[in-house]
Amino acid sequence: MAQKPWVVIDAEILSSSVWSESAHVRLVWITLLILCDTEGYVGASVPGVAHHAGVTLEQAEDAIKRLKAPDPHSRTKTNDGRRLEDADRGWKILNFIDQISRLSAERAKSRDRTRRWRDRHKAVTVTDVTSGNVTRDVGNRDKGIGNRENVGTEVPPTPPPEERAENATKETIQSHQLRLGTLLCQLSEHENSRLMVPAWCRKVTSYEKADGKAVRGFADYRRLESIDRLEKSIGDAEFWLGEMGKGRLVDA
Repeated sequence: MAQKPWVVIDAEILSSSVWSESAHVRLVWITLLILCDTEGYVGASVPGVAHHAGVTLEQAEDAIKRLKAPDPHSRTKTNDGRRLEDADRGWKILNFIDQISRLSAERAKSRDRTRRWRDRHKAVTVTDVTSGNVTRDVGNRDKGIGNRENVGTEVPPTPPPEERAENATKETIQSHQLRLGTLLCQLSEHENSRLMVPAWCRKVTSYEKADGKAVRGFADYRRLESIDRLEKSIGDAEFWLGEMGKGRLVDA
């Protein structure tokens, strides 16, 4: 019997077309991801899904109907962008196994990179300070790292400075992208907004150069990898939230 997986919600969901749907559709979609097993099967009834998602029965029915329908804006073109199909005593989440396999492959690559780095730095050459001759190579075992009598004393290797700087930059970019994605959802859901997430994304990521030339923004904020542009876009998004909070209607 398939077991319940430990679900990892990919940050890419914030830029997917399903995130442009109404709140009850998003709640039902995430609930289905949590309820499904390792095969992508969800054994539940509509009232059960409604209860777990915290929505009404009518909202749950509408969400499932939308998730089963073709989505021309979906980045996944298989099944015409459909996310759900009927199954015996429940539903089957389409492309679930493909997505889990992709995430597993990415984690495997990350573990492999870490292993290769440790292998390169495992041996330490010891040199006689008086003669300058190499006396022996000392590995982790000779240093006592990883031995049973030294359990708990192993110190993980420190990545080289350039790798630490690169990782810090990536983390900053990902943090800013996540912040911007959250703001875009708040903008699209505001009662004074008439724009969806992609339109808001274009609005806050566009800018004007020093020479007055306008630069068109992106519909997908993940294409922004400049920290300066991300910070500017976050500032613009917060500005528009403030404007709508004052009663301003935004429809273009």
